[in-house]
Amino acid sequence: MRHCDKCDVDIMDDVNNCPLCGRDISTKDSVESFLCYPDNKIWQSKRNTLINFAFWASIIGMLISIFVEWLIFKQIRYNWYVITGVAMFVLTVILPLKFKWSFSFVCTFIGLCICGYILFLELFTNSFGWGLYITIPFFIMFMALYSTFITVLRNYYKGFDFVVCLLIFSILSIAVFMYNILSGGLMWPSLVAFLTSITCFIFILIFRFKSVKKQLEKNFFI
Repeated sequence: MRHCDKCDVDIMDDVNNCPLCGRDISTKDSVESFLCYPDNKIWQSKRNTLINFAFWASIIGMLISIFVEWLIFKQIRYNWYVITGVAMFVLTVILPLKFKWSFSFVCTFIGLCICGYILFLELFTNSFGWGLYITIPFFIMFMALYSTFITVLRNYYKGFDFVVCLLIFSILSIAVFMYNILSGGLMWPSLVAFLTSITCFIFILIFRFKSVKKQLEKNFFI
Protein backbone atom coordinates (compact mmCIF):
# COMPACT_ATOMS: atom_id res chain seq x y z
CA MET A 1 0.00 0.00 0.00
CA ARG A 2 1.16 3.51 -0.81
CA HIS A 3 0.61 6.31 1.65
CA CYS A 4 -0.10 10.03 1.22
CA ASP A 5 1.43 11.81 4.17
CA LYS A 6 -0.49 15.03 3.58
CA CYS A 7 -3.94 13.39 3.63
CA ASP A 8 -2.84 10.53 5.92
CA VAL A 9 -4.56 7.87 3.81
CA ASP A 10 -3.43 4.51 2.41
CA ILE A 11 -3.77 4.08 -1.35
CA MET A 12 -3.58 1.06 -3.66
CA ASP A 13 -0.18 0.34 -5.18
CA ASP A 14 -1.39 0.83 -8.77
CA VAL A 15 -2.51 4.44 -8.09
CA ASN A 16 0.19 7.03 -8.79
CA ASN A 17 -1.60 10.13 -7.46
CA CYS A 18 -3.51 10.70 -4.25
CA PRO A 19 -7.24 10.93 -5.13
CA LEU A 20 -7.74 13.60 -2.47
CA CYS A 21 -4.94 16.10 -3.10
CA GLY A 22 -3.47 14.93 -6.41
CA ARG A 23 0.09 14.57 -5.12
CA ASP A 24 2.46 12.20 -6.88
CA ILE A 25 2.98 9.18 -4.60
CA SER A 26 4.48 6.87 -7.22
CA THR A 27 7.96 6.97 -5.67
CA LYS A 28 9.26 7.04 -2.13
CA ASP A 29 11.11 10.31 -2.77
CA SER A 30 7.96 12.07 -3.98
CA VAL A 31 6.17 11.15 -0.73
CA GLU A 32 9.00 12.10 1.56
CA SER A 33 9.45 15.46 -0.15
CA PHE A 34 6.04 16.53 1.14
CA LEU A 35 6.64 15.62 4.79
CA CYS A 36 6.13 18.79 6.81
CA TYR A 37 6.72 17.33 10.24
CA PRO A 38 8.45 14.21 11.58
CA ASP A 39 6.17 11.18 11.67
CA ASN A 40 6.63 10.82 15.39
CA LYS A 41 3.71 10.78 17.84
CA ILE A 42 5.87 12.04 20.73
CA TRP A 43 7.04 15.03 18.70
CA GLN A 44 3.50 15.73 17.51
CA SER A 45 2.27 15.69 21.11
CA LYS A 46 4.98 18.14 22.19
CA ARG A 47 4.29 20.30 19.17
CA ASN A 48 0.57 20.47 19.93
CA THR A 49 1.35 21.30 23.56
CA LEU A 50 3.59 24.19 22.50
CA ILE A 51 0.98 25.48 20.05
CA ASN A 52 -1.75 25.37 22.72
CA PHE A 53 0.56 27.08 25.22
CA ALA A 54 1.38 29.87 22.77
CA PHE A 55 -2.32 30.33 21.99
CA TRP A 56 -3.49 30.56 25.59
CA ALA A 57 -0.50 32.66 26.64
CA SER A 58 -1.36 35.24 23.97
CA ILE A 59 -5.06 35.23 24.93
CA ILE A 60 -4.35 35.58 28.66
CA GLY A 61 -1.77 38.30 28.01
CA MET A 62 -4.29 40.20 25.89
CA LEU A 63 -7.00 39.96 28.58
CA ILE A 64 -4.58 41.19 31.27
CA SER A 65 -3.57 44.13 29.08
CA ILE A 66 -7.22 45.05 28.45
CA PHE A 67 -8.06 44.79 32.15
CA VAL A 68 -5.12 47.01 33.17
CA GLU A 69 -6.00 49.70 30.61
CA TRP A 70 -9.65 49.65 31.64
CA LEU A 71 -8.68 49.81 35.32
CA ILE A 72 -6.45 52.86 34.78
CA PHE A 73 -8.16 54.81 31.97
CA LYS A 74 -11.76 53.48 32.14
CA GLN A 75 -11.68 52.91 28.40
CA ILE A 76 -10.14 50.66 25.77
CA ARG A 77 -8.13 52.43 23.12
CA TYR A 78 -4.51 51.35 22.80
CA ASN A 79 -5.40 47.74 23.43
CA TRP A 80 -7.02 47.59 20.02
CA TYR A 81 -3.47 47.25 18.76
CA VAL A 82 -2.97 44.37 21.17
CA ILE A 83 -6.24 42.71 20.15
CA THR A 84 -5.50 42.94 16.43
CA GLY A 85 -1.90 41.84 17.03
CA VAL A 86 -3.05 38.73 18.88
CA ALA A 87 -5.62 38.05 16.15
CA MET A 88 -2.86 38.28 13.53
CA PHE A 89 -0.67 35.94 15.58
CA VAL A 90 -3.44 33.35 15.91
CA LEU A 91 -4.47 33.56 12.26
CA THR A 92 -1.01 33.60 10.70
CA VAL A 93 0.99 31.42 13.11
CA ILE A 94 -1.18 29.25 15.36
CA LEU A 95 -3.76 28.07 12.81
CA PRO A 96 -1.27 27.20 10.02
CA LEU A 97 0.86 25.19 12.45
CA LYS A 98 -2.07 23.46 14.11
CA PHE A 99 -3.84 22.43 10.91
CA LYS A 100 -0.71 22.05 8.72
CA TRP A 101 -1.82 24.40 5.98
CA SER A 102 0.05 24.23 2.69
CA PHE A 103 2.80 26.76 2.06
CA SER A 104 0.92 28.50 -0.75
CA PHE A 105 -2.26 28.80 1.33
CA VAL A 106 -0.29 30.22 4.25
CA CYS A 107 1.38 32.82 2.00
CA THR A 108 -1.95 33.84 0.47
CA PHE A 109 -3.74 34.02 3.82
CA ILE A 110 -0.93 35.95 5.52
CA GLY A 111 -0.82 38.37 2.59
CA LEU A 112 -4.55 39.07 2.90
CA CYS A 113 -4.24 39.45 6.69
CA ILE A 114 -1.42 41.97 6.27
CA CYS A 115 -3.53 44.00 3.83
CA GLY A 116 -6.41 43.93 6.30
CA TYR A 117 -4.15 44.96 9.18
CA ILE A 118 -2.73 47.88 7.20
CA LEU A 119 -6.28 49.00 6.42
CA PHE A 120 -7.20 48.72 10.11
CA LEU A 121 -4.22 50.87 11.13
CA GLU A 122 -5.11 53.49 8.55
CA LEU A 123 -8.74 53.66 9.67
CA PHE A 124 -8.04 53.46 13.41
CA THR A 125 -5.41 56.20 13.38
CA ASN A 126 -7.33 58.40 10.91
CA SER A 127 -4.12 58.77 8.90
CA PHE A 128 -5.55 58.31 5.43
CA GLY A 129 -3.28 58.34 2.41
CA TRP A 130 -0.57 55.80 3.17
CA GLY A 131 -2.48 52.50 3.35
CA LEU A 132 -4.83 52.12 0.39
CA TYR A 133 -2.91 54.64 -1.70
CA ILE A 134 0.68 53.45 -1.24
CA THR A 135 1.42 50.56 1.15
CA ILE A 136 -1.25 48.06 0.10
CA PRO A 137 -0.68 48.54 -3.68
CA PHE A 138 3.07 47.99 -3.32
CA PHE A 139 2.48 44.95 -1.10
CA ILE A 140 0.07 43.53 -3.69
CA MET A 141 2.73 44.09 -6.36
CA PHE A 142 5.27 42.24 -4.21
CA MET A 143 2.90 39.28 -3.71
CA ALA A 144 2.21 39.12 -7.46
CA LEU A 145 5.92 39.06 -8.29
CA TYR A 146 6.62 36.55 -5.52
CA SER A 147 3.85 34.20 -6.70
CA THR A 148 5.12 34.41 -10.28
CA PHE A 149 8.69 33.71 -9.16
CA ILE A 150 7.61 30.64 -7.17
CA THR A 151 5.42 29.32 -9.99
CA VAL A 152 8.17 29.63 -12.60
CA LEU A 153 11.19 28.43 -10.62
CA ARG A 154 9.90 25.72 -8.27
CA ASN A 155 8.81 22.28 -9.41
CA TYR A 156 5.42 22.78 -10.96
CA TYR A 157 3.12 21.03 -8.52
CA LYS A 158 4.27 23.24 -5.66
CA GLY A 159 4.24 26.24 -7.95
CA PHE A 160 0.76 25.56 -9.27
CA ASP A 161 -0.80 26.47 -5.92
CA PHE A 162 0.67 29.94 -6.28
CA VAL A 163 -1.30 30.53 -9.49
CA VAL A 164 -4.36 30.81 -7.25
CA CYS A 165 -2.46 33.22 -5.00
CA LEU A 166 -1.53 35.31 -8.05
CA LEU A 167 -5.14 35.35 -9.23
CA ILE A 168 -6.41 36.50 -5.83
CA PHE A 169 -3.96 39.38 -5.61
CA SER A 170 -4.61 40.33 -9.23
CA ILE A 171 -8.30 40.69 -8.42
CA LEU A 172 -7.40 42.63 -5.27
CA SER A 173 -5.19 44.98 -7.30
CA ILE A 174 -8.15 45.75 -9.58
CA ALA A 175 -10.38 46.49 -6.57
CA VAL A 176 -7.79 48.83 -4.97
CA PHE A 177 -7.16 50.58 -8.30
CA MET A 178 -10.88 51.16 -8.85
CA TYR A 179 -11.28 52.46 -5.29
CA ASN A 180 -8.46 54.95 -5.77
CA ILE A 181 -9.97 56.14 -9.04
CA LEU A 182 -13.39 56.65 -7.48
CA SER A 183 -12.01 58.30 -4.33
CA GLY A 184 -9.75 60.64 -6.29
CA GLY A 185 -6.68 59.62 -4.32
CA LEU A 186 -3.10 58.92 -5.38
CA MET A 187 -3.44 56.52 -8.30
CA TRP A 188 0.02 55.70 -9.63
CA PRO A 189 0.99 53.12 -6.95
CA SER A 190 -2.26 51.20 -7.43
CA LEU A 191 -1.90 51.52 -11.22
CA VAL A 192 1.61 50.05 -11.03
CA ALA A 193 0.35 47.20 -8.82
CA PHE A 194 -2.59 46.57 -11.15
CA LEU A 195 -0.45 46.46 -14.32
CA THR A 196 2.22 44.34 -12.64
CA SER A 197 -0.17 41.71 -11.28
CA ILE A 198 -2.15 41.46 -14.53
CA THR A 199 1.09 41.18 -16.55
CA CYS A 200 2.34 38.43 -14.24
CA PHE A 201 -0.90 36.51 -14.54
CA ILE A 202 -0.93 36.76 -18.35
CA PHE A 203 2.73 35.69 -18.39
CA ILE A 204 1.91 32.56 -16.37
CA LEU A 205 -1.07 31.70 -18.56
CA ILE A 206 0.96 32.07 -21.76
CA PHE A 207 4.19 30.36 -20.77
CA ARG A 208 2.78 27.73 -18.44
CA PHE A 209 -0.59 27.09 -20.05
CA LYS A 210 0.10 23.42 -20.83
CA SER A 211 1.38 22.80 -17.32
CA VAL A 212 -1.64 24.54 -15.79
CA LYS A 213 -4.01 22.51 -17.96
CA LYS A 214 -2.20 19.26 -17.11
CA GLN A 215 -2.31 20.00 -13.40
CA LEU A 216 -6.01 20.86 -13.53
CA GLU A 217 -6.69 17.56 -15.27
CA LYS A 218 -4.73 15.71 -12.60
CA ASN A 219 -6.35 17.53 -9.67
CA PHE A 220 -9.94 17.43 -10.85
CA PHE A 221 -9.80 14.27 -13.03
CA ILE A 222 -10.98 16.17 -16.09
